[in-house]
Amino acid sequence: MIKQFTEEELLGRPRSAEQEFEIAALIAMPDSDIDFSDIPEIRELPANAVRGLLHRGPVIRLSDDLRAHFADLASRNHQPMNDLVNETLRRAVAAELR
Repeated sequence: MIKQFTEEELLGRPRSAEQEFEIAALIAMPDSDIDFSDIPEIRELPANAVRGLLHRGPVIRLSDDLRAHFADLASRNHQPMNDLVNETLRRAVAAELR
């Protein structure tokens, strides 16, 4: 059985060889050997359950120069950077469609 450590016990301390061995054994263990008997089976979702609530969609990364430009504009306009980027892209798409 693996001992449960507090955050204070683990911070700044390397794992022992025994801990490394136990972790490696758990990683190598096939899913079929894991004992789930103490976890109750979910037979139906609760009425207030919501799927995908935390899903945010794909991440779009701006280059450093564009991020700095939009961050500066957003700061000067007291506007969220996300709104400013979306507004700029909407204008560009509308201009392209004309």
